[in-house]
Amino acid sequence: MLLNYLKSSSASVLSSVFTFLVLAILFSPDFGLDDVPSEFYRYTFTATLFGYIGGLIAIWILWLYQDKEVFTKDKIAIFAAGGLLIGIGLELLTGFIGLPYFLISALVGALMFLVMQKLNNKLLGWSIVAVHFGLLFIYPQVIDFFTFI
Repeated sequence: MLLNYLKSSSASVLSSVFTFLVLAILFSPDFGLDDVPSEFYRYTFTATLFGYIGGLIAIWILWLYQDKEVFTKDKIAIFAAGGLLIGIGLELLTGFIGLPYFLISALVGALMFLVMQKLNNKLLGWSIVAVHFGLLFIYPQVIDFFTFI
């Protein structure tokens, strides 16, 4: 159960951050590749906060629907609605500065949580968790090191 929560929340966070960055780079005139190193950590930290809180709610929802099938219409609708609610909350917190990037990213993250329920490989699950926490805790040290040089 712990690995299920960690791998799903980590994959959710990583997918939502990368979705946001790709959308912002491609479609935002105010955001470019030069902004990625400085903004990546801030987005990862914020998404981790929302992702792990949302992950607790998601695990509770999955516990309520204890049937073996992961991809039912009900679950997909519930997770999509949860992603949209988180996206709307992020848009409200930022004054709609990232519209529709936060909305799409939160939806992708919520659905990724559901997709990760099908992953049964423990090594891959722990690898996803390690990459996420590596980016969260090691990435700032690397950026500080290279800006110092």
